[in-house]
Amino acid sequence: MAIEYWPDPKTATVNEFGQTVIRTSYPFAALARVVGVECADGKRRTARIHQEADTYWTVPARVSVGKKTVTGFVYFQEGEPIGFTANAECKNRHLIPKRVKYVDQ
Repeated sequence: MAIEYWPDPKTATVNEFGQTVIRTSYPFAALARVVGVECADGKRRTARIHQEADTYWTVPARVSVGKKTVTGFVYFQEGEPIGFTANAECKNRHLIPKRVKYVDQ
């Protein structure tokens, strides 16, 4: 049985976009959860971090859509809210359709 460390409420911070970022306090400070992450379909959901960061800008995570779990990545861009994009090989990828941004030319 794995030991599960619950985040200390004191380690929750709110960014300028109203998203709550929760970090664990033991055994070391690590990202645990982001409340209000913006998904590709425009909805805000809670992302649970399930691994250490693999790059500087992205962290593997999962969100729930109904009773199903969608795996993907939480990404950080300066000056923008924290976002979530689903993994291309994820079984439940179709539950979060991609939003297409059109640029006027």
